[in-house]
Amino acid sequence: MSKKRDSTAEETIPVESSLNAVQFQPKDDESAVDLKTLSTVSYVSWRGFQPPSRITGWVNVVFIIMADLIGTGIVGLPETFTRMGWAIGLLILISFGLLTAYSGLLLWRLHMTYDSGVTFGNLAHSVSGRVMMWVTWVIVYSHFFLKMANYLLAAAKAIQSALWMYKICLYYATVASLAFLLPLCQIRTLHEISYAGLFSVLMISTTIMLLLIRAYSTWGDRESEGVTYNALPLESGPRGFLSAFSAMGSLVFAYGGQGMYLETMSEMKNPKDFPKALSVFMTLIILIYVWSSTSLYFRYGDTSYGYVIFNMGNNAMQTAASTCMVLHVFVSFCLNSQLLTRAIQVRLFPSNVSANNKKEALQWLCISTCTVLSSWLVSNAIPFFSDMEAIISSLCVGPTTFGFPALFYLLACRRNGKVVPLWERALCYCMILIAIFFVTVGTGVDIYTIIENAGTYGRPFTCIVGSISS
Repeated sequence: MSKKRDSTAEETIPVESSLNAVQFQPKDDESAVDLKTLSTVSYVSWRGFQPPSRITGWVNVVFIIMADLIGTGIVGLPETFTRMGWAIGLLILISFGLLTAYSGLLLWRLHMTYDSGVTFGNLAHSVSGRVMMWVTWVIVYSHFFLKMANYLLAAAKAIQSALWMYKICLYYATVASLAFLLPLCQIRTLHEISYAGLFSVLMISTTIMLLLIRAYSTWGDRESEGVTYNALPLESGPRGFLSAFSAMGSLVFAYGGQGMYLETMSEMKNPKDFPKALSVFMTLIILIYVWSSTSLYFRYGDTSYGYVIFNMGNNAMQTAASTCMVLHVFVSFCLNSQLLTRAIQVRLFPSNVSANNKKEALQWLCISTCTVLSSWLVSNAIPFFSDMEAIISSLCVGPTTFGFPALFYLLACRRNGKVVPLWERALCYCMILIAIFFVTVGTGVDIYTIIENAGTYGRPFTCIVGSISS
């Protein structure tokens, strides 16, 4: 039975103290919402808040997040070690992984406290106000959109790699990808995509295993190939800083999934189970990243491509790995497309959200087509894979992964008169500073790098072939 509520009210539900979360008490009896009641809430407000049905289990959440995170980030990690040194790269990779797990815990605490926290924007309105709400929405949905462009670029590069025997221009490969992606993007809920997420995880796991099998089977060739390694950055001065910082952006990108955490929690049967999913997928992701990146780097060394599949050597194994990567990336693309399309639909056509009729399907088709085609334009405007990852990290991943979770948590505690332990407050301030640094310095570095690469390897919408665009 559906139940309407006033969305402008600040609504809270209690958090279990055993989970070491700061507890916020509701201001009145009506604001305390039971999880069963929350699962049936269905209303549309001026903020575009339209809670989905709570039908997803925590195991499905593991597949959803891993399908989004593991993939395009992992194939670029070995090359980042080349630019910043494997010792520094490995330290930052592990450190950012632990910070990412902590920020996910902060988002869960906030979601369990503010039942309107289905999106970052709704959460920002609850703890700060309308200005922060709009700033947050712009950054978060820009993140989804730019990730779509990145996944389209990744799919196109995988097609080039799979068909290495032909010289296929990058923009033709992106057009071929659209033919498959547009129909897939008509899936309208994360719960439905979660089943494809299992398939996606299997595909990326196969890709990683093929990469590692190829690396281990040719391990003895390192000496004859003259493979070299560096524990620290090879370049120094301004140029060394630009190269290392751009590489750090790729490391941050590898953990950029916080933008969909809140939406995923809002579809869970019991959001109290989210920490289970968080502990599982973050442990797996950190272990997979460390194992694969170090193995591949110490096989190919400073000759690692920005898209490491190109290092496999133009053979049947490369074709198989690239085919699996294409299938994985298609699912990742659809995950972000679903979130962006739903957000636009809620704001433009709120009366038809979840109506499950032909009118809603047509609206979804029109919106998804516009966003997919727009992502095609961006992917061809920034055709260099590592540059695309770096600009996304600076503009969006820094704030959504580190800055917003820490800031909103501190604001929520202050609004409710709760004391945050000194160590936790210091950690939150550190995360906020990281986000500010990436948005300001990082964006400038990335723009400079994009311009430099365009002058070296070719301008946007030119025929960029194979590993040149990596």
